[in-house]
Amino acid sequence: MDKWGIDVVVTGSQKRSCCRQGSHSSQRASVHGRKSKPIRSRAFLDLKSTATISKRHNAVHAGDLHPLRLAASIEFIEEEGLENVYRRHRLMRDMTRAAFKALNVRLLTSDEDASPTVTAVYPEDFDAEKFRKVLKEEFAIEFAGGQQHLAKSIFRIGHMGYCSPAEVLQALAASEVVLKKLGQDITLGAGIAAAQQVFLEGKDK
Repeated sequence: MDKWGIDVVVTGSQKRSCCRQGSHSSQRASVHGRKSKPIRSRAFLDLKSTATISKRHNAVHAGDLHPLRLAASIEFIEEEGLENVYRRHRLMRDMTRAAFKALNVRLLTSDEDASPTVTAVYPEDFDAEKFRKVLKEEFAIEFAGGQQHLAKSIFRIGHMGYCSPAEVLQALAASEVVLKKLGQDITLGAGIAAAQQVFLEGKDK
């Protein structure tokens, strides 16, 4: 970047390349970013807010993109076939949503607006942060928290990139155990059964 005189580099999203996204800025760009006046259209690439959030050991976005990682991702996509990649993501989304519906745990958004890459769960009668904590401690599985006003109200389950239906079933099984440990009145296996049924019905679509 210094050799070419480049101040800011921004990579594409992992949601379309099955790879990590990110950005990087030079020292010169960082100085100008701190001095610049805010504009309404600036959000994701706001260097000032990015620096502030980074000091809190959080992140606005994922880390920088590595060319070799991107090359490997493209190779995997070509091997699987783009339509199959799309189909797998939709299948994992539907498995995850069906499981939490079967467990009577509220989802953040409707089926029509649901993302194929991440499912947000919005519990009504248990603590989302405690759920995440126990899940990580007991099973070494980490779900993301929410952002801003939803920071402690929801948890987000990523099923993107090279996540597989088998990994989704594993995470859902662990989730049921944690729900039981938190005192939820659920039938163990109900969510898994719903997800398995979606898999059986949707695998060949």
